[in-house]
Amino acid sequence: MKYVSTMGWMLLILIVSACKPSLTVVKQNLTVLSVRVCVIEGSADAFGKPAGSLVSTNKTILNNFFRVSEIWEPASISFIPLVITNEKGIKGVPVIRDPFVGDRENKGDIDVQSGSAQPVFAAAACNDQWNTMDQNAEGIIVVIARDFINGIAQAVASSPKKSLWVAQASPLTGKRGDDMCGEPRQLVRNDVFNLDPSNGSGQGWLVLQEEGQYDNTDHLIRSLAHELGHVLFLGHGNGLDDNLDGLLTGPGSRRFDHYCDPLGLASNGKPNEDTNGCSLMGQSAACTTITPLQVEMARSVAQLLPGCSGACAAP
Repeated sequence: MKYVSTMGWMLLILIVSACKPSLTVVKQNLTVLSVRVCVIEGSADAFGKPAGSLVSTNKTILNNFFRVSEIWEPASISFIPLVITNEKGIKGVPVIRDPFVGDRENKGDIDVQSGSAQPVFAAAACNDQWNTMDQNAEGIIVVIARDFINGIAQAVASSPKKSLWVAQASPLTGKRGDDMCGEPRQLVRNDVFNLDPSNGSGQGWLVLQEEGQYDNTDHLIRSLAHELGHVLFLGHGNGLDDNLDGLLTGPGSRRFDHYCDPLGLASNGKPNEDTNGCSLMGQSAACTTITPLQVEMARSVAQLLPGCSGACAAP
């Protein structure tokens, strides 16, 4: 089996850029991130097919990621879902087995209660399935589930290891705080993509519910764009250093939002330092603004991810 190269997507971006003045900046330093999508058996997107099958949902998925890439234009980051072609010429994305089916779960459901390892196990299963079908494919893992249980979230994503956060109330934070929350950043590929379900952790993945669980397609697109922000090490917040305890440009510390501000989160899940403003990384993803501090962080992480093409860091 083989997957579709990102080169066609980059060509499409460049063609569109030439036609839309608002996209001309994208051509300068475009970073294209490959995405490996899986659907869990039992979800609507699996169309009743068993694990190991391919489902031809690629047109819908491609359109969704094109719209997500429009949101991420300010960061010059685009996302392209890879597609597998089997020996019969069928193109699609793989169906994976639901590793957790119990009395309270239907096939395709994921338990997202705090501390649950189910999302990362599903992401690891997707990674394994892609490696089985095409060992050359690399990229962010996106899993589509039927429904979430034991939580109010509609999508969940990986976050950076706490050792990379600036020092906060948790004793696990601060060990490498300026490696992530300083410029220049001192991150390596293992920091940004590392699936290890044995301890319920890992980076480089997200899980979302099937489209029918969202209010509408716009809601799904914003949620997907928001969760990709978490994959790119953006925490919740307005994307601003409200109390000016860091630097905005040049070498030095960056102190903003959930992971990079010492004040951390309030009990309502909002960063304590936030005073106003709205960004894509607000809890509800009500707006799609991406601030310069968020752009700087996201691009630093994106350029290290496997499956990166265009403006990427050396492996």
